[in-house]
Amino acid sequence: MNQLFKLYMKTTHRPLSAYIVYPKKGKISKKAYGLIGLFFIALVWFVLSLPVFEVVDPYFMTLEILGYTAIVMVLLPLIYINFKTTGKVVVTTDAFATQNMFRRYKLYMYKDVLKVKQTRKNHLKVKTRNGRVVIRFPDYDTQLEAIKTIFNYMGFFSEKKRPHKVFVENNRISVQELTPSIDPQSQTLLERFEDDYYHVTVDQLDSILLYNVQINRIRIVDKRHLLFELSHMDIKLKHPTNTKRTAMKTDEAFLLMQ
Repeated sequence: MNQLFKLYMKTTHRPLSAYIVYPKKGKISKKAYGLIGLFFIALVWFVLSLPVFEVVDPYFMTLEILGYTAIVMVLLPLIYINFKTTGKVVVTTDAFATQNMFRRYKLYMYKDVLKVKQTRKNHLKVKTRNGRVVIRFPDYDTQLEAIKTIFNYMGFFSEKKRPHKVFVENNRISVQELTPSIDPQSQTLLERFEDDYYHVTVDQLDSILLYNVQINRIRIVDKRHLLFELSHMDIKLKHPTNTKRTAMKTDEAFLLMQ
């Protein structure tokens, strides 16, 4: 985990505090340890049969046979044990990480995720700016599936992107949708415009661009609200309603200032 802590600090410039580690399910078969034990018995037999000792008869236990035995009784069980004890998935509030066979972690920030696809075998294929990764959910505890909820709020799985916050506490993951706080009068106006516009969002000025936009009309709605009817609006990829994961250009749009 030290390597992951350093990687997270290097990427985000802050320490990794809230996280959950999901190891693979299933116990390691005792047969793997049994085979390793049998090899050491064979090794002792071979050593005692050497001319230096000649305590036991070597029979067929030659150095070549011992080498083949090591492959079957040591190398293969160690590969099996390593496979069972690696491949952990770590979930944080703003990223997730996967462990490879060499016990090294690769970090994927949620903001860098471009595409998520779920297969029939309940595997999750995630494409990010830093590469691709496959999470095989049958190998892990069912609580790991909470990461699907995070991707759901991010606008994948044919859902609209929604403002949200991820919490990791008490060894559980939870996602809370963020509802912008606006006054009742503004809420009434927004509900009125929802019939004329496909998307209506609040407090997203940092997610839009008004470069080279033509203002078709300016309306003073009341003493507290000013409405700009625009020819179009450029939507950045981080905007909650932008599910295309790239900058988009709308048709007619409006900007309601309070």
